[in-house]
Amino acid sequence: MPIQVDHDERRRLIAGALWTLARSRGLGRASLRDVAAEAGMSLGQLQHYFPTREALIDYAVELVGAQTKARLKTALAALGPGPHPRDVLRVLLLEMFPVDEVSSQVNSARLLDALQADQVRVQLREEMLVVHTTVEDVLRGSVAAGLAGPGLDVPVEATRIVALTGLASLLEIGVYTRDQVEAVIDHHLAELFPRK
Repeated sequence: MPIQVDHDERRRLIAGALWTLARSRGLGRASLRDVAAEAGMSLGQLQHYFPTREALIDYAVELVGAQTKARLKTALAALGPGPHPRDVLRVLLLEMFPVDEVSSQVNSARLLDALQADQVRVQLREEMLVVHTTVEDVLRGSVAAGLAGPGLDVPVEATRIVALTGLASLLEIGVYTRDQVEAVIDHHLAELFPRK
């Protein structure tokens, strides 16, 4: 009887091996042969799933994006119907930070490689532009609902909020703890949306 292989799980395993190597060496130095060895398979087995390095990187980057979106969707749904914009922005910011060792590896590797690999930089840029647009939409809705001041400069404030995601790098290298980062986010949002 042939062994059943979960192909989606195998793809995720390979992507995880890529991110592990990317964190220690940088994405540019992780060859398909190296990734195969890290994943515990032959190069031929890996190429059955990803015939080229570009195909593997595309998949790995898309997988991270999909996982982040799924976490965001779950966290936003937990807020219930009609959540306050402050809570929506808090969830959006906190879910962008690494939540475990794997996401920490991925976050570090993507940041490093965004500086060198066009493929990763373009994907990361597109994702962050979507985040910026989402933040602007939330802020515009807040102004319209009277929850934020009518003089709020929405594009500038959206830039400031998205810039808070840059704290992820400082969290990664131990400059700040997660509690400190959360306190900064909460302080900023409390200034933006004073409780009445």
